Amino acid sequence: MIGKQVRLILHCNCEKASLLTSESLDRPLSFGERWATRLHHLVCSHCLRAARQVRQMHRAIARLPRSVRYMMSLHSCHLSIGARKRIVEQMRRS
Repeated sequence: MIGKQVRLILHCNCEKASLLTSESLDRPLSFGERWATRLHHLVCSHCLRAARQVRQMHRAIARLPRSVRYMMSLHSCHLSIGARKRIVEQMRRS
């Protein structure tokens, strides 16, 4: 178990850090996951900025009325393929 955590900490890349940042909104991260993300953010300003933006959006959405959040959840699945591609491209640029 400790070896797995050490590997995660030492080999955390942008993709893994982004995934862990997203997962941290839904569940508590393990010790190794927290440290992997923190250390990655020390060397990758892009991921640190993205993580801050994700947390800021999460807080802003949480402050919305429940009815608005519900309506957002109903419509979130209806992005066109073109819209999804534009979002992905913008995320890659930032």
